[in-house]
Amino acid sequence: MAHAPSVLRVAVLTGTDSESTRDCVCRLMGASHVEIAGVIYDRGVTPLKTRLRRAWKRARMEGIAAYTLGRLFQLAGDVFISVARSRFDAGPVRRAVFPGEARSLAELCARRSVPYVIVDSLNSSTAQAQLRSLRADLGVVLGTRILKAATFSIPRLGSINVHKGKVPHYRGQPPAFWELYHGEPEAGVTIHFVVDRLDAGPVVAADTVPISAHETEHSLRQKLDRLATRLLLDAVKSLAEGHTIPQPQPEALGRLFTTPTRRQRLELQRRLGTRPASLVKRVVKTALYATLLYGGPVAVRNFWLRLRGCTRYTVLLYHRANDFSKDHLTVSIDRFIEQLDVLRRHYPILSLKEALDAAKARRFLGPNVVVITFDDGYADNAELAAPILKYLGLPATFFVSAGIVEAGRQFQHDGTSPYRFETLRWEQVLAMRDLGFEIGSHGLSHTNLATCSTHEARRELRGSRELLESRLGTAVRTFAYPFGGQGDITSEARREAVIAGFDIVAAAFGGSNVGTIDCHNVLRTSINDEVDPLTLRAVVEGVDIGAFRRLVSRAGGGARFYVLHGRRTWQGI
Repeated sequence: MAHAPSVLRVAVLTGTDSESTRDCVCRLMGASHVEIAGVIYDRGVTPLKTRLRRAWKRARMEGIAAYTLGRLFQLAGDVFISVARSRFDAGPVRRAVFPGEARSLAELCARRSVPYVIVDSLNSSTAQAQLRSLRADLGVVLGTRILKAATFSIPRLGSINVHKGKVPHYRGQPPAFWELYHGEPEAGVTIHFVVDRLDAGPVVAADTVPISAHETEHSLRQKLDRLATRLLLDAVKSLAEGHTIPQPQPEALGRLFTTPTRRQRLELQRRLGTRPASLVKRVVKTALYATLLYGGPVAVRNFWLRLRGCTRYTVLLYHRANDFSKDHLTVSIDRFIEQLDVLRRHYPILSLKEALDAAKARRFLGPNVVVITFDDGYADNAELAAPILKYLGLPATFFVSAGIVEAGRQFQHDGTSPYRFETLRWEQVLAMRDLGFEIGSHGLSHTNLATCSTHEARRELRGSRELLESRLGTAVRTFAYPFGGQGDITSEARREAVIAGFDIVAAAFGGSNVGTIDCHNVLRTSINDEVDPLTLRAVVEGVDIGAFRRLVSRAGGGARFYVLHGRRTWQGI
């Protein structure tokens, strides 16, 4: 192959406007050896005949009756849930808080003055004409329909495809699924030239990532996305410099994979422990919460609380806010903004100290007040959560494990996570303080105080307070138990926390603080990405499933409940 020019004119052909696609395009835009001639986006218009043929093929694979009933039930459930839950656009807040972030390919191209064209199909004559007009040396294919030779051969050197799979063994799609399904030790990314046979062209670059014992589809896709970006840049640079000799694939190509059946997906989700709540459960919960919140019960309870002059203080507990991890401790940025929007529209939001002062003075602030807290001390608290809270004018308390800051190590409870999390640096802790957020202690090294010795507990408590005070230059009198479940809080731990000088001590086993707040046992409820707006309101109002479980548990334990009592009887509901 002849040497390519030192600077390649690249045309990007894509049908996905994902974060991974935008990252690849953005990195190509910043590469010195590349000039982006334009981005052509396939919006995925498919003829009805083709859609029907695909649906029939899928129905035959999964069983015609099961497929048809499943699709109808899914459609009905999705419609019901979408009607009950209003849509929300986090874009305006994200653009205001993170002005450098591009939320779409169109926005990214507009900022860089790169032509952006939308077509119905990359195989259409319109798209082919647009591609010819770009006079590209190389086409870069990022997640499209199968392209015809009349399209992928237009650029002078042809087109390369970013395939998130190891060829020749894993051709086709979807990425990450089949490697996990077959129990492979690794998964790969291949950059290859596009030919008539799917994922069969000469290889320009390839590499693999290991699959950990606790990998999920989501975490493996994240790994493959990062690897794909790096490999693509290397491949384009190598082609620009004329150093690459594409390697033909073996004649005996591996199996061509396609979309897994519903049964296969459920099987893998069961094995990985990532199976989401069933549609039936989600529909029932949505109907229950809508009925309780808007059908009268909550309104009657709140009317009674107003008559009594009694306020429920719900302290919410977050851990991480980011878009790269997906687990029970993480909330995505869009969901976090959505949750904050719901809270500030419906409830007063106070700092922890303001809530305690109001409860102590017996001031009535309405039936429900919300407090926001974060535990542990992840870097995304400072990089993402704090700026959003500041922009919206909302207070929060960040409980930091002081000994973990800048220690360069993970929390023990993240040891089995397939993700890698960065912890706070001291400059970030100081920056959050300067933004007006309260910094509290979460121990020195996130040790469970119920299982350690008295000496170690004292070191964790006093050491964390002294270290935070020396760094912050202010008194630290607020503490949150690491772990914080009922079994993790002993009478000895409570005593040691008071002796260590903490005036406010927070738990983490759920429930609301009703009428008053026990400053040495502030109840908090964990929130993550699964908490949609309706569920969040149910949590704050004390009518979520977790609240009923606590009610039944306490009633079963012999606790006395006076349902309409105005003070402590609704605690934990």
